[in-house]
Amino acid sequence: MPRWWHRCACVLAALMLAGGHLALLQGLAWSTMLAERIPRLGWGTAVATTFDGQHPCRMCRVVKALDQAERTPDAPAPAKPFKKADPIPAAPPSAPPAPAETQALAHRQPAPLQGRVTAPEPPPPRPG
Repeated sequence: MPRWWHRCACVLAALMLAGGHLALLQGLAWSTMLAERIPRLGWGTAVATTFDGQHPCRMCRVVKALDQAERTPDAPAPAKPFKKADPIPAAPPSAPPAPAETQALAHRQPAPLQGRVTAPEPPPPRPG
C-alpha cells in the first residue's frame, strides 16, 4: 500500500477521535440549509435563521443527538465485591546483637587466602 494512504488513514482516524465527523456533518447541514433558504428568504434572513439555533433542520437534530450520545458515558459495570486481604503479620522484633558481638564483627580480620600463590603455567604452543 502506498505511504500516502497510511497517512490519510491516520489523519481520518485522528479526526474521528476528535469528533471531526460531527463537524463535517454539521457543516454539510448548514450548507444544505443555506442552499435551501437563500432562494426563499434572502441572504440575511437565511444566514440568521441557519445559525441562530432556533430553526434546526433534520440533519442538525441528528448531529445533536449523535453528539449527546457520544458525550454520555457508558453505564459502568457493577463492581464485584472483593475479599479484603488479611494484613501481613508483623515479624516478631529481633533482639539487637550484644555489644561484644558487634565489636567482634567490626574488627574481624579477613581470612588468609587459600590456594595458589604462584602464577599459572603458560599454555602449550599452538601447532603450526
